[in-house]
Amino acid sequence: MSSVVIGGLCGLLAEGIEVFLGIEENTRQATLIAAQTVATAPTKAELQQMAVHLVSATRLLEQMAINQQQTNQRLEALSAAFVEVRSGVSTGVQAIESIAESSKVTATVLYRQGVKPT
Repeated sequence: MSSVVIGGLCGLLAEGIEVFLGIEENTRQATLIAAQTVATAPTKAELQQMAVHLVSATRLLEQMAINQQQTNQRLEALSAAFVEVRSGVSTGVQAIESIAESSKVTATVLYRQGVKPT
């Protein structure tokens, strides 16, 4: 029975050592990650450069918005012009149809009167 107790104590001691080794590994990894984070933090000069780029990007976006508004206005004007052209074409087609119908009527009347085309 004493060998079972000694075996159990050795197992517990081994588990305790494994826990301490796990804690040490996690602590080392956390320290490395923290050191890398500090090492990769942007410097003041880099932050200023980022701010300059941000201002440039903001101006570019504002200019793009202005250009988009101007393009939209041009498209609206073009669309209105197309509507007018379509209306004019429609009126022209109606006039041509009217002339064609009038020509048919005139031709029918002349045919009935016995006038032959020359």
